[in-house]
Amino acid sequence: MTKQEFYNNIDWQAPLCRDFFMKLYGYGLYDKEFLADVLSGFQSRGRGHVRHVYDIFVELEEIRQKEILRTISQDLSRQINANYEKKVKEYEWKKKKYLQSLSEEELKQMLMEQRFQMAER
Repeated sequence: MTKQEFYNNIDWQAPLCRDFFMKLYGYGLYDKEFLADVLSGFQSRGRGHVRHVYDIFVELEEIRQKEILRTISQDLSRQINANYEKKVKEYEWKKKKYLQSLSEEELKQMLMEQRFQMAER
């Protein structure tokens, strides 16, 4: 449904519902003039309270969206932390296995190179 179709299909005297406000909210997010036109239409028909009901609806909708995003962000944060810990453990395990596979001579060489690099700093 286009904005124009939505506007043309408004029953200015009908009781308002959540579905109507959701559509108006969606159109109003990117077209403030359209929102103002619809709310002015209600005002001109003696239903100025619709603006107040709409404002309350928007406030409640934004609270609901923030709550959804907060829950998602907490879950995502836990997942990222778990994946990071898993990667660190995998890295430490591979490093340990690699070091265990080296001969004494290779280990001595690595230590000497590391000392040399630290001395340069």
